[in-house]
Amino acid sequence: MIAYLRGKYIYYTNDTIILDVNGVGYELKVPLSVIEKGYQDNEVITLYTYMSVSENAINLYGFNTRRELDTFKLLTSVSGIGPKAALSVLSSMTIEDLNYAILSDDVKRISKTPGIGPKGASKIIFELKDKITIENPYENIMDTNESNGISDDKLNDAILALTALGFSNSDAIKAIRNIENADEKDIEDIIRLALGNLSL
Repeated sequence: MIAYLRGKYIYYTNDTIILDVNGVGYELKVPLSVIEKGYQDNEVITLYTYMSVSENAINLYGFNTRRELDTFKLLTSVSGIGPKAALSVLSSMTIEDLNYAILSDDVKRISKTPGIGPKGASKIIFELKDKITIENPYENIMDTNESNGISDDKLNDAILALTALGFSNSDAIKAIRNIENADEKDIEDIIRLALGNLSL
């Protein structure tokens, strides 16, 4: 198994890049995040890899980080989701958005991915929801803008309060995320407004 490749970036076409490793040109299928790095010709880069072997082809997939690779593997573990579909998911949304969509049962968001559809999105949520473990409920699913600037401590306190009232972790996250200008509010107001969102 090839764990990673380090070599010179040669060129990109469609969803594939060519990497020169000691004079050998490797063809790797990559998500949009790799292309968006804006690598320059002959720049030395490292990509974490996954090899897919089927009856018709052997393909190498490349990723900027081990986290991207691990998420790709997690997606391909879902029944009916192959490497091509998993790559499409990672090209259509960030890992943070994917995690949030899974935790909040957002079939609509995932189904926007080309080649997935509502049925595939439902499978991803159903089979992966219990496999996503996040110590901080907001870590890796909300960036600074999405969390409205609320401190981690305040976020955790609000989520704990809502889950203590019987709401699920994913519903609590979604309700707090939809509060406007939450950074300007105290914890009591955040909980009250979140309860209002949960009752909609």
